[in-house]
Amino acid sequence: MEKALQDLQANNPDKLIAQLNIRASRVRALGEHLSRVESALSDVEVAAVFDARKEGRRKSEEAKRLREVTFPQSLLSGTGGEQWKAMWESSRVFSEQQAYPGKVFPVTEDGSKCVLCQQDLDHAAVHRLRQFEEFITSTTERELRQLREDFVRRRNAFASLKTTTEAVGETIKELRLEHDSKAEIINTAIAQNEKRRATVAAVLTEDKDLDEDCPPLALASIT
Repeated sequence: MEKALQDLQANNPDKLIAQLNIRASRVRALGEHLSRVESALSDVEVAAVFDARKEGRRKSEEAKRLREVTFPQSLLSGTGGEQWKAMWESSRVFSEQQAYPGKVFPVTEDGSKCVLCQQDLDHAAVHRLRQFEEFITSTTERELRQLREDFVRRRNAFASLKTTTEAVGETIKELRLEHDSKAEIINTAIAQNEKRRATVAAVLTEDKDLDEDCPPLALASIT
């Protein structure tokens, strides 16, 4: 500020205006950052991620019941589970890109072979392959995949959120020169919101429930 006054006294208002514009831009960026963090850590977003996890669990149980009805007990243990589904989708890629390009998976027409064992398909094998694909493309499985993707996206948002940055720290230092109390309020809010973020992220990672002592959201205005 002292240098700015010297520039003004030296009849260099253009330089002073440029400096003030840069400072104003930094303060605006700080305000936008604080707003983004507060929005990402709001009660609504916290509730949404735990609701997504809860709904995913419910849909997973529904899918489990569907598997039990669809697949007879004579099939290998784990059939219809996550590792089996990964194998099925890998078989789809191999079939569509290598074995039977241009044909819908699973290929069960006369003369086709199983892409896994590469044996000719009899009537029972054809029926089973079609049954497997119907299970994978069922509404329940599709909704389960969507719910899991939504939950992972929301969980990762908490894990990767940056409550502060180097630029934020520098702007707060600059703000402290003239508005120390305001800068302290912002610093305190950032620290509390980081604790809130870390608490939610840890609970999600450990697959636990959120305790009532989770730090509340701290609001900090720069105006």
